[in-house]
Amino acid sequence: MELEHHIEGATGTVVLHGIFNFAAHSEIKAVVYPLLDEPNLKEVCLDLSDVSYLDSSALGLLLVFKEIGAPKGKTLSIRNPLPAVMKILKIVKFETLFQIITA
Repeated sequence: MELEHHIEGATGTVVLHGIFNFAAHSEIKAVVYPLLDEPNLKEVCLDLSDVSYLDSSALGLLLVFKEIGAPKGKTLSIRNPLPAVMKILKIVKFETLFQIITA
C-alpha cells in the first residue's frame, strides 16, 4: 500500500492508495499513530478515495484509531470512499461511528 500524509491547520490527512488489509497495517500505523499524538491536531482524516478494498482487519484498525484518538480529543473521519468501500462501511454501520465525508 502506498500512502502520503499532510497537515493543514488542525487536521492531519492520510491518503491511502491500493488495498487496505492486514499487510498494510504497519505502514498505516507508522503514519497515523504520530498524528494521533500530535497535540495541535483535532482531527485525523483518512482519505480512501483510492482504496479499492478493505478487509475486516482494516475495519478493526479504524476502530483502534478511534479508541486511541478519543481520549486525546481527536476525531477520526473518512473521506471519499469508493462505492465498494462505502458499501462495506455501511454494512458494518460505520457511518454511525465515524464522520464519512463524500464529495
